[in-house]
Amino acid sequence: DYIEFDFKTTKYYIIAQTLFAGKSSFWSDVSDLTGAIFSSSTKTKIDYTVYFPAKAKIKISNKYGNIYTTDHFGEFEIELSNGDLKAHHLAGKTKLTLEFGDANITQIDNGNLNISYGELQLEQAGNLSIESKSSKFYIDEVMDLDINSRRDKFYLKNVGHIHGLTNFSLVEIDELTQKFNLTSKYGDVDVKSFSDEVESFKINSSDADITLHFIDNKHYKLDATVDDRTEVMYSADIKNISSKELGGDEKLIEVKCLIGTDKTRTIPVKMDELNKTMVNKLGIIIVSFFMFMILDIVYFYFVLNSGSHLLTLTISYY
Repeated sequence: DYIEFDFKTTKYYIIAQTLFAGKSSFWSDVSDLTGAIFSSSTKTKIDYTVYFPAKAKIKISNKYGNIYTTDHFGEFEIELSNGDLKAHHLAGKTKLTLEFGDANITQIDNGNLNISYGELQLEQAGNLSIESKSSKFYIDEVMDLDINSRRDKFYLKNVGHIHGLTNFSLVEIDELTQKFNLTSKYGDVDVKSFSDEVESFKINSSDADITLHFIDNKHYKLDATVDDRTEVMYSADIKNISSKELGGDEKLIEVKCLIGTDKTRTIPVKMDELNKTMVNKLGIIIVSFFMFMILDIVYFYFVLNSGSHLLTLTISYY
């Protein structure tokens, strides 16, 4: 008696709405009808089951509810708040806006995601663009990832190409396979391994902790660029470090170092830290110690101190 369903159809689209009788506002509906249909002794559940062609252009907008879908090969736009999404293979152009909810998706071929205060579990992706804040991301494999992140946490297993901007965010990568080009401010970046196919690694950081893990049977070229207010300090045990002034109005200084034994292919690693308002310190130190049953682990630390903030590039060298 209190709930009605309104369907509007045209040649091009279908609109389905849930209506509460005699009311014009959802919130007034809830306020006035709580005692009648949402009392402690009454359970009310509204579900829509919709069948549509797999290649049709679809847009779904839902508040305070969940969305479940299977494979879809056409354009797919979803606007969801205060609810969860579960989907399988989204092969067409996908646009997802999610607020205060979780998404579990098997595969996205081409996606544009805007997620706030949510969580994404994704097994595989092709091209992915993410704008987000205060969210968590668990992605097993992505070929190309562009991020604009604020206060997020990214846990990525296998990444081809990653680029974009992070603020107060954590980016953790198990393996990088192609390119890395990221600007990171007040956050953490941790790359645990580099594949043989990596073409370049570039990071522009400010007051962030950068951790890179290298192995001895590969060859890495480290290139750090700082301004003339940066004091460069390094251990005398490192013999292959060089620094030179690049000149120009910015008075840049370039510090270089080579790591690894296999010189058949070199992986370039570039790091820029330019702070025009504070005096910085860049230090390179070798520390040898024993850990559990692993012997002779050597760590290189690149430490950049801007006032009370600390930027660290840690390179694990086995």
